[in-house]
Amino acid sequence: MRGRGLLAAALAVGTAVAGCSTAAATRSGADAPPLQLILANADGNLDGAPAVQRFVDRLEDLSGGSIRVRVESHWAGGGDEPRVLRDVASEKAELGWSGTRALDLVGVDAFAPLHAPFLVNSVKAERAVVADPEITGLLGELDGAGLVGLALLADELRFPAGTDGPLLDPADYRGARIASYLSRVQSTALEALGAVPTDEFVQEGMDPPLDGFETMWWTYQERELWQVGRYVTANTPLWPRAAVLVAGPEAMDALNDEQLGWVREAAADAATWSLGHADDRVAGYLQTACDAGTTIALADDGQRAALLDAAAPVYDRMRADERLAPTLARVEELVASAGEPVRPQVPDGCRYQHGDVEESGGPDPLAGPGDSGDFPQGSYRTTVSAQLLRDAGASAEDIRNNTGVYTWTLDGGRWSYSQVPDDPTVTTTDCEGYYDVDGRQVTFTTVTQVVRGTCAPPTWVAVFEPSGDGVVWTDAFIDGRPEAGFTTGFSGDGWTLLG
Repeated sequence: MRGRGLLAAALAVGTAVAGCSTAAATRSGADAPPLQLILANADGNLDGAPAVQRFVDRLEDLSGGSIRVRVESHWAGGGDEPRVLRDVASEKAELGWSGTRALDLVGVDAFAPLHAPFLVNSVKAERAVVADPEITGLLGELDGAGLVGLALLADELRFPAGTDGPLLDPADYRGARIASYLSRVQSTALEALGAVPTDEFVQEGMDPPLDGFETMWWTYQERELWQVGRYVTANTPLWPRAAVLVAGPEAMDALNDEQLGWVREAAADAATWSLGHADDRVAGYLQTACDAGTTIALADDGQRAALLDAAAPVYDRMRADERLAPTLARVEELVASAGEPVRPQVPDGCRYQHGDVEESGGPDPLAGPGDSGDFPQGSYRTTVSAQLLRDAGASAEDIRNNTGVYTWTLDGGRWSYSQVPDDPTVTTTDCEGYYDVDGRQVTFTTVTQVVRGTCAPPTWVAVFEPSGDGVVWTDAFIDGRPEAGFTTGFSGDGWTLLG
């Protein structure tokens, strides 16, 4: 699959479900209808936030179904964690979650030391930090932002990925354009390393292009980011993707004591669960990335020391801040007690060796319309069904974003498509570009620019066979590698020539 989608908006953001229709809390007895609480989620679903999903499931279980949590994904257009926090504070949703990275954008700096670069250097260290009462006590600081801090959750570590080579030492960061999620502390850290931070979503065909990005293994494999940055430095985690589960004060005040107890118990359960499951899926994701062509680099001790030295200004500023200095000292103490930094097991054949950087195996992008060859020109209709994508191993989010009816037009070396999605909440973008035919092989280049995502790969190659009333695409290749999932979504149930 390509990102959250096969073709349309690989990393694009869908449409948020508008409105907040929470039923009023009642204290009058067991016959009351279930209380509905809306949980604002900036992501496409909770697949990448399993501890939050744990909270949702436990709350409904503890309450015997008398409380229902309605997860509203792509909140306010998606990808905006500070917006989630602000909207929960203003009671547009009763619940929400965000990475701790975004808290400084709503006036809460207390968790900034968790994001001091290269400090929390293993999942064991993250567990020690997230479980520490001194750190979890900082949830009280969210009161100042109009939020109730329910839980601090452990999650995966986030690492750097390079587009043209691995990011191993300070020289690799200097002047590099690095994408990171919205966060003041993380942007400041990248600037200290000499990088140029951007909060643009990672996508192919960005102008100016990226030199790298920070990510975690779930995101990397879910969005197939090896197509953008195949060089991962796996033993220099920049920071953890710790998360906060939050609620609106008025929403909590509206609960009776029993309901509030269920919320608190579910939140505590999710926090405890996260400590033992933050990296459950990492080994599998790493293998998937390796199989897809990712190169795993490991920085040596000298390079790691040099990175920490380069990040020293961030630490100096925190130590000079009387509010942050005690927390930084405590995090450093907890990390030191956790022992050795992360030492990932690199699958055979994936280990980066100096000189391994290669040019892409894919074709050069087309600069204009190509030869239409023997491909029958005109408009084609194809249907991409949920079952078709399910059989290809697509995630629930891929299925949601890509099912529907597509109309492709290939004429005179120019192509375009439009989608009518099955899910009316999915926002799609018409897409177009150039193509060139060589026998049964067609090279496609995309020219449409999407603000947050891609509507198709920058350049890909597909092989077609004529059918009775159209064509069938038998293979598709991105960067010279076969992409079976993309082939499925591209071909659908076969292209039928219209008219």
